[in-house]
Parts: sequence; structure tokens; C-alpha cells
Amino acid sequence: MRERLLEVLCCPRTGSPFELHEAQRVGGQIAGGWLVSRATGARFPIGEGVPMLATDRRREARAQAGAGGRPAPVAAVPRRVGRRLEAVVDWLGERLLELHRPGAGAWVMQAGEAAGEFAVELATRHPELEVVALDDASSFSGEVTRAAGALENLHLVAGSLHGAGLAPGRFSWLVAHQGFDAGTAPRQAFSGLARHVAAEGAVALQIEAADFVRRCREEGSGSSVGRASLWGAASRLVASGVLEGLLSEPTRSRLREVLLPPVGPRWGTATLRSWFEEEGLTFSPHGEEWVFGKARAGRPVAT
Repeated sequence: MRERLLEVLCCPRTGSPFELHEAQRVGGQIAGGWLVSRATGARFPIGEGVPMLATDRRREARAQAGAGGRPAPVAAVPRRVGRRLEAVVDWLGERLLELHRPGAGAWVMQAGEAAGEFAVELATRHPELEVVALDDASSFSGEVTRAAGALENLHLVAGSLHGAGLAPGRFSWLVAHQGFDAGTAPRQAFSGLARHVAAEGAVALQIEAADFVRRCREEGSGSSVGRASLWGAASRLVASGVLEGLLSEPTRSRLREVLLPPVGPRWGTATLRSWFEEEGLTFSPHGEEWVFGKARAGRPVAT
């Protein structure tokens, strides 16, 4: 992690700024140490250069075990995850620029599924922006952590939009992929997402796909249910990194597409429109998968 990331980090429990304690520096970066809340003294570890701000006890325990500072290897930016992702990032960048053109040094965030891979592409294409990838630490692959060491404008944070530990109102672009609404409180998760958008900032939201097993049940095919469960398990195996040393990243990416194809949005247009409007965002759906928004003029910025 780079020290300037502290500009947009805050305690996920209180929202207070952090102080950096016991920092272990490697090659100009912070490989280990602790982020300490100024308000309460709560401590969050930096493990392998990644701030661990998730509040789940299991993740915290794993993160603390790695807080000794073993740095991610610094290497040239690897060949990334293939043409499909590159094309999506290019397309999203064009749409976001139509809504809001951030200045040099502005902070932007990618949150949710495949945050690391997407953020690598975004940071590569927009070196003038500071790009934060927000996700569970376990989903940052070796390629992503190596890229974070090589790209000066790429920052990795382990956490969730429910209690992200990121300062509100600081992000000029916010891109959230499938998984932003994971859990039982999707409306609350959306509020957590929206509060991070800066004045006049832009949002791109890829809607969580409807549950594949449920759809198979509705189609009345028990064998489809079993197949869906098997596909889901295989997809999780591919995404887990277990096969990282056996398959190339483009191959793993393609397997994810085949094993768990998109099956349409979980939330209807009327529901999403109301969420955007309640949070002071414009609402512009694009096809069945993406929704874009822009912070309305005069919208209060969260503090």
C-alpha cells in the first residue's frame, strides 16, 4: 500500500481517520503494519500490502496472521485477463466520461466481483486517476497484487460496501460489479455504495444476476438444479485461485463465463430507479445488465 491511500481510508466502525503504526516499508511501499482509529484505537492490519478492513472475524484473524509484512512481489504489469475485460473497461470508461470527467489525481473505485482484475485495466488506461479495488482479500490474485506493486495509481483494499472503511464523498467514479448486494440487506448495501460518490460523480452498476438454481426450479427441471449447483461449485473453484498455477488467467476467465452465465437482473427497473432517486442520483439503464447514474446538482455529499 502507498501512504497516500490514507487520504480515503477511515475506520469502518466509527468513520474516524487512521494513524499508521509499526509501518514496515519495502521499496517505498507499506508492506505491513497497523491502521489505528484515532477515535477508538481499534486496530486493522496491513497484510502483504493490503489494508484489511473487513469486519468478519475469520477474515480479520487471517489478515492479522499476515500482518508481519511479507510484501507482494513487485514485477512488470502482467498480461491481463483478455480481450473481453479490456473491451468492457473501454466501454465503461467512455460511458463514465460522458457523465463526469474527473481531474488528475481524482479517486475512483471498483467494488465487488473481479474488482482487482478490472481495477488493473482501469489503472492502466487512466494513469492520471487513483484507482481503488475494494473486495475480499482472498479474491485478489497473484497477478493483481503484482500489478499493484508495479502500477503507482493502483490500490487494493480488503473490505465491503457495508462497512468499507473508505471515506464518503471522495470517489469521482464508482463501478460496482455483481455482489454489491450480497447478503440480506441490498438496499443498505446500495446506500453504502452511493454515499461514497463525490459531488457530480458517476456510478456504473452491474446488477447481480438472479439466482441460477432458482431459475432452474422455475423451469421445472430437477436435473437442471443439480447441474446449476455443480456449475456454481466449479465456478467458485475457478475463482478461488486454487487453479491459478494450472490455468492461465484468460482460461479461468473464460471458464467463469461458461460455468455461470448471466441470467438477468435480480432487481426490477422500478426498484432500482427508486433507489437511485432516493440517493440523489440520476438513473439511466443500459440494456439488462448495466445501470448508470450521476450525482445530482446540489446533492449533499456524505460525511
